[in-house]
Amino acid sequence: MKKSFVLLILTFFLYASCRVEPYITLPDYKDFIENKTLLITPVTNSVLKSKTEIKEAFGDSNTSETYSLFFQKELADILSRVSSFSKIESHPLADSVELKAMEFVIPGNDTSYFYLPANKKIIHSKDNTKPDFILFLSKLEVSPSWIDIEYGQKPNIRHTMYYLFWDNHSAKVVCYGRADHIDGAVQKDKETFRLWIDNLAKSFIENTPFRKKRNQW
Repeated sequence: MKKSFVLLILTFFLYASCRVEPYITLPDYKDFIENKTLLITPVTNSVLKSKTEIKEAFGDSNTSETYSLFFQKELADILSRVSSFSKIESHPLADSVELKAMEFVIPGNDTSYFYLPANKKIIHSKDNTKPDFILFLSKLEVSPSWIDIEYGQKPNIRHTMYYLFWDNHSAKVVCYGRADHIDGAVQKDKETFRLWIDNLAKSFIENTPFRKKRNQW
């Protein structure tokens, strides 16, 4: 019994030490960053595999556009509470901003393309603001997921988001990665999806320099 327990503990620590976290923070941005402004740009690509649940909650035929707009608004509201930014807005970039596709390797055998500024200039949003940092969202996927339980499987919804924070003044990448969160609920309504986005936002902001210090929670 004792040997089995020790083996279990060793297995747990071996798994923890070998686990690859799906995000990277660049060396120049290891410290906390506070009291800065953030612009969240629209999601580049929305892949909604749970359209039935989204239609049930939102009652709209154009599920992709409807949910992408809802997601972006809720994400901005939630990050204003759980991050260190002093101000967060959600707008497209100005039409004059030239972007180019860049591929980023995400730890865990994954990749994602982000459309980033082609020139090393301070860029503006459509409302002519000059944010300190910009959050690019290359892909949002909402898909069904099942968890094995004693008497079958429990239906859940998985949110997967690929994100990149950009330093608008230095024209450099701050951090990037993939965030995953699985939740389940019997009733699928807007409030349920709002809670799921809340959980996703909290899970990924903790791995960035923009997380709140522990005494601020």
